[in-house]
Amino acid sequence: MIDQSVQELLANGTSFGVDAIRIDRVLVLAEVPRGSAYEAWEHPDRTPQENLRHATVLHLLKSTTANNAGPTREMALELLANLSDDINSGDLDRKRWARDEVIRAVAFFNHDRLNSEMWRLYTGLVAAANTAPVPDPEILAAIEEGHDRLVASYVELIKEFADIFGMKVKPGVTVEHFVLAIIALNDGLSNHATSAFSPPKQEVVVEKVDWNLYGIACQALADGFFTMEP
Repeated sequence: MIDQSVQELLANGTSFGVDAIRIDRVLVLAEVPRGSAYEAWEHPDRTPQENLRHATVLHLLKSTTANNAGPTREMALELLANLSDDINSGDLDRKRWARDEVIRAVAFFNHDRLNSEMWRLYTGLVAAANTAPVPDPEILAAIEEGHDRLVASYVELIKEFADIFGMKVKPGVTVEHFVLAIIALNDGLSNHATSAFSPPKQEVVVEKVDWNLYGIACQALADGFFTMEP
């Protein structure tokens, strides 16, 4: 039923919170017997419908960010296989070019992912939770858990990436600092992806090569946080 509730939110949005989740409709679509559904979602302080809505929000906040670096890693590894000669050349310029090629491609890939309906639903729920008159501790804990999982997955990925390219983090900063900056940057640009500043309008051509603004900023952050050895 939670999966079906998620689909209801994706179809109807969060203009009125999670009102799109109506237990009687969800149980029909999920083909769950009415009596069993109401019994399963009983709660001492919430109606079955309120409890289903609450559980769906918790699920989204914890799982939307789960293993988020996985697809990025798979995509980057395919690129690295084609760039091995440049990476292992011993020529710092060739290695830096290869690194920037990976950054450029990953930036397009990840920015497109943050323009998905699921990520917009996630950010809407986070905003609603943080602006509630009386914040729900369980909801806030779910946000923190999901965020920590996201950061940890990218810290692991960036460490692997840094080892491949001979990159060392500069004194005073950590890989986690770098990841937090990258996430905030991508989230911010994605939130600005309106009709007036759509993803295509964030794309530019630099020295005859296609980039997006996110990629250019990631390149600058990489240079600011890391040194690179031949």
